[in-house]
Amino acid sequence: MRVNALDWTANPEGVRSAPDLRACRTLVLAHWATQGWAWALRPLPDPYTFAPVFALVMAIMLTACLAASFTRHARLACVVAAPFTLAAVYWTLPATPNHTLLVCLLLLLFVVLDPEDSEDDALLIQGIRWIVILIFFYAGLQKVLHGMYFRGEFLTWMIGHGVERWADLFGWMIPAEEIERVRSYP
Repeated sequence: MRVNALDWTANPEGVRSAPDLRACRTLVLAHWATQGWAWALRPLPDPYTFAPVFALVMAIMLTACLAASFTRHARLACVVAAPFTLAAVYWTLPATPNHTLLVCLLLLLFVVLDPEDSEDDALLIQGIRWIVILIFFYAGLQKVLHGMYFRGEFLTWMIGHGVERWADLFGWMIPAEEIERVRSYP
């Protein structure tokens, strides 16, 4: 009897997910490389600063890892990217974005489990599915508990605290008077 016979996150018997998992690994590395370049080109504000040189080295290494994900060294790319991910999580604590934690967990899964191995394939797909389920549940619960689920308080807070890119992004949807009113909040 298989241990995961009753696990609803498992694939049907005999279904391999290696191509999908390789694509997922590449997308995770692409997201992380893009985030690395965003930090290198637009450093984080205090108190979440880390050395600009580290941000540049991280961006270059993550881009190299992304390029390696298209070769037979894709697993090694995740091994190289993982320490940079852990360092970024360390430097941004306690305000680490949820998506950074998600990338960290997914990369660690890709380091430990190989999509090319038929046994690891099943565990990896289950692990990814459970992580996504738990992250969505946790993020939704967090928003409900903090009262920020139904009325867009996060958007209002970001605009009110002077994060101009949010005002620029949503300026075409929100009347100018409303944005000015939100900016006037203490």
